[in-house]
Amino acid sequence: MPCHADYHQKTITAPCENCHGDAAFKPASKFNHASAKFPLQGLHETVPCVKCHPVTVTNNVSFQKFTGIQYKQCSNCHADPHHGQFGPNCMSCHSEASFHTVKGISNFDHSKTRYALENKHQLVSCKSCHKNNVTDPVKHERCIDCHTDYHYGQFIKQGVLTDCSACHSTKGFTSTSFTIEQHNAANFKLQGAHLATPCFACHKKQEKWSFRQIGIHCADCHKDIHEGFINKKYYSETNCTICHNPSRWGDVSFDHSQTQFAITGPHATLSCRACHFKKDSLGTEHQQFAGMSANCSGCHKDNHHRQFETNGITDCLRCHNASIWKIANFDHNKTAFKLDGKHQNVPCAKCHKTVTEQNITYVLYKIKDTRCESCH
Repeated sequence: MPCHADYHQKTITAPCENCHGDAAFKPASKFNHASAKFPLQGLHETVPCVKCHPVTVTNNVSFQKFTGIQYKQCSNCHADPHHGQFGPNCMSCHSEASFHTVKGISNFDHSKTRYALENKHQLVSCKSCHKNNVTDPVKHERCIDCHTDYHYGQFIKQGVLTDCSACHSTKGFTSTSFTIEQHNAANFKLQGAHLATPCFACHKKQEKWSFRQIGIHCADCHKDIHEGFINKKYYSETNCTICHNPSRWGDVSFDHSQTQFAITGPHATLSCRACHFKKDSLGTEHQQFAGMSANCSGCHKDNHHRQFETNGITDCLRCHNASIWKIANFDHNKTAFKLDGKHQNVPCAKCHKTVTEQNITYVLYKIKDTRCESCH
């Protein structure tokens, strides 16, 4: 006859010493739960035996139940805080390590909800959106439901804020899907070099992004280097494109005939800088547009040492042609010495000699003595 009463009421047939030691019956220190149908893992290892194997009273007899305990589903022991919304298998999201730690969205198919997680959203922790209970409704129809308006209401149209998805995607806020065609439908069309200009160059002058009232004229973004040098009547509203090409800034299409000096002949092949930008003795470059002389001597050296000067002005075009510098317009018969007879075939250099005066060498054209004996 055994000395002790069967506390398990024959629900366990193995000898007591298989589980209990001689020192005490509680706890069953020798029992290996891994040999049972439900191995203990994670936090289950710290749960007292009586939590799962309760003491039952039958016919006034107390005994601890070990057989017939349901264990195949978590809900056999735990209350379902989600009320069946995610199915009976808690292990698809949780583990024995902790119910408060979700194993990751790789184990939970969020696409089965009304909002599939894509791209950057896959990296967001569940608690960032599900503040309290994961089954509580979360607003998600618009980006602003979760994200702050980074542009401070600049895209409100007719009282409604344009959704971020109009320009951005879940791949990240850094890139934008706003197209050049969309930009060109606005007040400022992107042309030439502006096509290669990054958005932040114009829209992020300081720390804050600006998209409204940032200017549409060249001088709103660029320094007008001609300020004070060119009369604004030639480029109203500081519109540089009246002269410059947005694709190649060095290409200038200014109609010079608007000024007092129409450009013809070789002058048309010169760059604007050739005439309007000069370096001083120190090598510093200065520009000048207004107040420039329209006379040849204003830019060119007078090789004739002022012999053809009239009222302080030498008009080269009286003899020369602007297109071909060779003498084309000079009529010797309008001078004090008409060419006739044999004189018509005499080379110019035979009469017009090179002379030097005051260390200046030039060809003498204004011959004072035209008597025969002065040459013959």
